[in-house]
Amino acid sequence: MLVLSCDGYSDLWDDFFNLKEKFWPDCPYKWYVVTESKDYKRDRVKSIKCGKEFNWAGRFRYAVQFVDTEYVGIYLEDYFIKSRIDNKRISKYLDLMYQDDVKFLNMGDVFRHIINIKEPEYYKAHLIRIPKHLRYGIDTAAAIWNK
Repeated sequence: MLVLSCDGYSDLWDDFFNLKEKFWPDCPYKWYVVTESKDYKRDRVKSIKCGKEFNWAGRFRYAVQFVDTEYVGIYLEDYFIKSRIDNKRISKYLDLMYQDDVKFLNMGDVFRHIINIKEPEYYKAHLIRIPKHLRYGIDTAAAIWNK
């Protein structure tokens, strides 16, 4: 799980992880804070320092090199977890991604503009292909990505 951030938002890291521990205390995944140069000291959280030359997307690309899993969960530091996370549900999403060769699975509800397009192209019966020309087809929403 990557928490994409930067040095300027380090004041939010404790709040994010306090809520994560409250609502997802049994999370089986490794956690990383992706930042520019600041280190974050917290049990079960590793810092990935990318340097100041990268923007958000560059830090994301750089950081995934240090994660030893095929799939990566993404959060931003101000996407506060506010209800219980079900590990079985997350595991089912990962199984679906693996079985159906899904590259990106949005975990939020910000894609109504894709779901409601006139003639969506279905990748599988239950998965909509994001049109390449669509502005903001992929965004910073909490998601699972295939590296």
